[in-house]
Formats: sequence, structure tokens, C-alpha cells
Amino acid sequence: MATLRIFLISLLLALLTQDSYSAVILKPVSSINIPFAYDVGGAGAYGIEKDAVEQSAYDEETGLVYIAGDAFIHIVDYSNISNPILLDAIPSDPINDVELCGRHVAFALTGSPRDQPGEVHVYNLYDKSSEELVLAFQPITVGFEPDMLHFTKDCNTIVVANEASPFANASDIIDPEGSVSIIRFQQSSKPVVTNLNFTAFNDRADEYETKGIRRGYKGEISSMPSTFSQSLEPEYVTFNEDESKAYIALQENNAIAEVNVLTDTIDELYPLGVKSWKDLVLDPSDKDSGINLQSYDIVSLYQPDSIKFFEFNGRGYIATGNEGETVELEVGSQSWTDAKRGGKLVKDGQITPNMDADLQAALSDNTRLGRLEFSVIDGLSSSDPTKIDRLHTFGGRGMSILRADDMSLLWDSKDMIEKLHSELYPSTFNGNSKPDDPNTETPEDLMDKRSDNHGPECEAITIGELEGNTRLLFLGMGRSSSIAIFRIEATFEGGHEPVLEFESLYRGGGTDQTFSVLLENENIGNLDPEDLRFIPAAKSPTANPLLLVTGTTSGNLVMYEVIDTDMSPQSGDSRGDFGSRISSSILLTFFVLVGQMILSR
Repeated sequence: MATLRIFLISLLLALLTQDSYSAVILKPVSSINIPFAYDVGGAGAYGIEKDAVEQSAYDEETGLVYIAGDAFIHIVDYSNISNPILLDAIPSDPINDVELCGRHVAFALTGSPRDQPGEVHVYNLYDKSSEELVLAFQPITVGFEPDMLHFTKDCNTIVVANEASPFANASDIIDPEGSVSIIRFQQSSKPVVTNLNFTAFNDRADEYETKGIRRGYKGEISSMPSTFSQSLEPEYVTFNEDESKAYIALQENNAIAEVNVLTDTIDELYPLGVKSWKDLVLDPSDKDSGINLQSYDIVSLYQPDSIKFFEFNGRGYIATGNEGETVELEVGSQSWTDAKRGGKLVKDGQITPNMDADLQAALSDNTRLGRLEFSVIDGLSSSDPTKIDRLHTFGGRGMSILRADDMSLLWDSKDMIEKLHSELYPSTFNGNSKPDDPNTETPEDLMDKRSDNHGPECEAITIGELEGNTRLLFLGMGRSSSIAIFRIEATFEGGHEPVLEFESLYRGGGTDQTFSVLLENENIGNLDPEDLRFIPAAKSPTANPLLLVTGTTSGNLVMYEVIDTDMSPQSGDSRGDFGSRISSSILLTFFVLVGQMILSR
């Protein structure tokens, strides 16, 4: 079996080094499943969607990975990336994020109970000899529901995005203030925390809503109405180059906030606008018997999850993974949501009569727009705000590049992502990574099941640089469980602004066995790759660039080697245009899938 594996990899690499098939690709090196629980004898229990893994952080000096989960902090030794070893499991309350910098590793924890502020726990690095993870400071209180934290490069400051999403208690919906916490570490003293909220924007709520800042839940089923600032939900943090500014993704609000880290102020809120599908194609239905890419005169809210700042020719840009997000709340017999399927909008009489007749017909057809989720709070008619005259769905089904100075759109992947999956991975196109029954369902069984939601669900982003100043952007798709690689290039020869050039698309794991069998055989790939960590060659234990991927639904970590086949001697740039790269990727995918089928027997 080992000989066969070596042969298949050698064959694939031989094909990749041909001029016609050059691209930057991923080669899986190892996979490790993480237990979500342990029995009295210490044996681990594994499963799909068990919250064993949420995020991870890699220590380039020691090769240790810190894994944040719902019940444990796990420590994995990646000194030998081909054979990662689980060293320790440390009980913990549920953790939303983990980041490492210098001699410390920090974890973000939601308050317990939920109506209490969250905390950041900062530890000294794990001591392998004593097998201890020791708190460096007392738990640091921050805002409600800290979702992400991010160190500055000098490790002296942490910026925390506190999402503060509304939730139900026994009798009411509680909607805390969204906020940003700035933690500063000073020598010989405890950390200093500054909490920034959005209450200063309440007096200008109408102005910002008019500009396009989406205000979701307003207290419709609460005992008290929600203010504009309570409706803002910070989720993801990225810094500009000199770390004077932090940009915060407000996913549900379809916006980005700009924070001045030097003055401790939230300076501005930027709406992200909408994406038109009139001249693009998408598959909006899970009841159309497969892949059916069509154009419709509708728009979608970008609603990015991950955002990453980068500089190009001295100017700042932000890359966004446009996942999409809806809100659903329930307390007692009352419920509220900002989404409704197209057919239900028609049935409930919420469509304005002057909407295009063909569009109205599509809304009544479950094989067209009848199953797609649309916003019930956007696109309302000015003459009758109880009806919708412009259809807004959720998520951009791709990624974008924004200019950081004003958040204007520079580049968008348009309909590339769904087209790529339809060509390269049709058996799992717009599939669902979260089975109802992992013991009976296969990934192929769930093909097309998310077309009526957010499609491939583009989510995680990271940026890395290869030797020779080649910058890559990696995009993780949550429900498609795939990773796309793009090269950051100039808009044209000698151009001053960036665009993304497609390199390759990879989906790991088998597809025709049940989720449980695939997990047990460590052939699950990475379901819901929510966290991507690029390890440059200079800091890699193998001297080759790596990508560590955290699969939150599969509860595992997968290590990939990043292979740039353009590094072989060639004349000119043979990566070719978009069409030729798809053709190349189809051939490469064929060999990968054949190899997986043979090795799984």
C-alpha cells in the first residue's frame, strides 16, 4: 500500500511539472482526529459535528498546535508533520478562538451563563516536560460573546471582537451591546482593558441604515426594543500594516467597522452593498435534481465572515470571504427570523405587484427561486414597507477585494466558485458538510442540499507568501469543504492594483462512504475548514510551505504541503488563462480521485 501511495503521488507530481498543468496545489501530508470527550479509562470519543475543534494556533518555534474546542484545549505535537501526536487534553469551558504570540497563547470564552461578559484567558506556552498549561494572568473580562481575538506583532496588544448576538433566556430575548475590547499588556502589571461600544452611532442610526448598514433584529419579540448599537455584531478582526487600525467584520450587518487602535475609537462604519446576479449564474434550489446554474434579477448581501488586510504596491486592501448569515430567534411560542423562502414570500403576499412577472413565477417554482432564502427586512417598497420590491438573498457565494480606505469594491469572484465546483467536484456541488445521520449518509447524498441557502459558503481566508515574492490567497468553503487557491496579481502588466488569479481547487476525503466511516478511516478531508494557517517555508519543519486546516465539523486537523509547480524551470508563464486552468484542474482532480479510490480499498 505504501508503494502504491508513493507511485500515485509521483505520477501526480510528474503530471504537475508539465508545462500544460502548472499550478499551485495542495498535497495532504497528515490528518489527526480530535476527541470531543473521554471515557473513565481515558479513551477518546470521536464524531461529526461534536464541537471538538473550533480554531487552532500553531507555534512555529516548538511545532505545537493549540486546539480550541467546546470542552477541551488539546495540544498536538507537529514536530513530525507526517505523524502528529496528541499530547494533552485540558478541560475547558467552550472556546470561540485561540491565537498565539511570543510566549503566550490566548483563548476567547463566552461568558457563563450567557448573559455575563466573556473572558480572555492568557496562558504561558505549554511545557512538554511538566505537561502543564499555566495561566499567565487572571482571566480578563471583555465584552459579550468574544468571537475572535488578534495579537499585534509585538504581542503587547490583543483586539477582541465581541459579537454579542441576541439569545433567548427563559422568558425573553436578550440583545447585548456588540463591542470591541483592546487588551494591553504592561511590564510588571496586570493587563489594561479598554472596551469600545457603538452607542455613539445610535443618534445617526437612520443615516447609517440609509447608507446600507443592515440592522437586523430590532427587538420584535423582546420586552424592550433593541438600539442600533445592539444590532451591530462584531465578528472578525484584521489589522492594517502598521497596526494603527483594526478592521472589524460585522457579518449580519453586511458592514465593516474601522477602529483606531492608537486613540481607542471606532471611527467609521462602512456598508458593503449588494451583488447583482442579473448577468451571473447561481444554483438557488435544492429541488432541481442537481446542478442548475441560472441568472436571475436578484441581489445578494456579501456578509463576509473572514476578512484579511494586505498591502499591494503600498496601498491597503481587504480580502473578504462572503459567507452570508441569517438570524433566527425563538422564545416561548414566539419566533422571529430575517429570512423567508421565495415561495413563502409569494404565499404570504409580501411581494409588490409591480415586480417582474417572470421573477414572480420563479419565486413560485421550487426548482427555481421558490426554495431560496430571501431577506424580509431588505428591499422593502418605499410606498408599502410591508412588501418587497427588490429581492435580497444572503452571501456573495465567493470572495472580494475591497480598497481599505473607503471599502469600495475592487474585484469580485463573481460566479467563479460555483462554476469551479460544478466542473471539478460535481458529486458534492453545494453539498452539506453537516449530515442529519453520519452513520447512514454520505457526502454524495448531500450534494446540492445547500443551494437554497448560501451555496458553497465561502468563509475562511488566509494569505501566504512563497519564495520569490509569490503571494497566495487561500479560501475555505464551509459546506463544500473545499479550499481554493488564488495568486495575488496586478490588474494588468505594470498595474498598481491587485486581482486574484485562480490556481487550483481541492476537496479532500472520500465521498461515497458514510461520514462516520470516512472519519474512522481518516479519509474525511476537512469538513467546514473554518481556520486556515499558512506556514512559510522559512518557518516550516520541512523547509516547504504548509497549510494547516482546522475542520470544525469533522473535528480534525489536516496538514497540507503547498506545492508551486511553477518553480520548475519553464519558459514564460504557463499557468494560462482561467479556462485552461480549469481544464488542468479537471485532469488533476481525476488522478487525485482515482488515487483516493484505490487507497481506500
